[in-house]
Amino acid sequence: MKKTLFFLTLLLVSSCGMLLVREFTYYKAYKHNSNLRIDGYYYSEDVAKYGSIKNKWTSFVLYNDGTFLFIGASKQNHNKLETTLVKMKKSFKYKKYKWGAYVIKEDTINIQLLLSNGDSFIPFTLTYGVHNEWGRILNDTTIRIFMWKNRGEEKEKVNFIYNFYQCECKPDSDNWLKHHKRLNKYWDKVRAKEKEREK
Repeated sequence: MKKTLFFLTLLLVSSCGMLLVREFTYYKAYKHNSNLRIDGYYYSEDVAKYGSIKNKWTSFVLYNDGTFLFIGASKQNHNKLETTLVKMKKSFKYKKYKWGAYVIKEDTINIQLLLSNGDSFIPFTLTYGVHNEWGRILNDTTIRIFMWKNRGEEKEKVNFIYNFYQCECKPDSDNWLKHHKRLNKYWDKVRAKEKEREK
């Protein structure tokens, strides 16, 4: 009985992990076709006004391989934020709730971020929820996020303006997603089939 329960639990975990792998649809889908600045980070005061965090910025980093890094909430001070980024350059790689992917098509930007469901992360599976955001590129240094959606919830209209700040403090884009065997195996196959169909 115990063995049967163990294998059923393992099957359920594996199925949920594979489902989330398939929901992470922007992974490895990026094609660099925009003049959007990425040699720094984007920050906004608007998200803090929406939630319970007061007098804070939320910020993120975009990379030229389609990787997205959510920095989180910080004090409204570029010097302090740069200092934080420099101190945490190495540790960001292992933070499993910080990383995601994005795609750009003409003047739109779509973002997916893996959010933690408490302490539910199980090795070799993806047990995080996929958070989606949709935005408009207003110019090469400004993004407006107009809608977002957490897994299992309805889409919600928002209005968050993110402005660009140039700095040399970006962490490396290497992160735990790039070393996730199941995730990379699945999407490498999908992208290879897409390339074949384009020929």
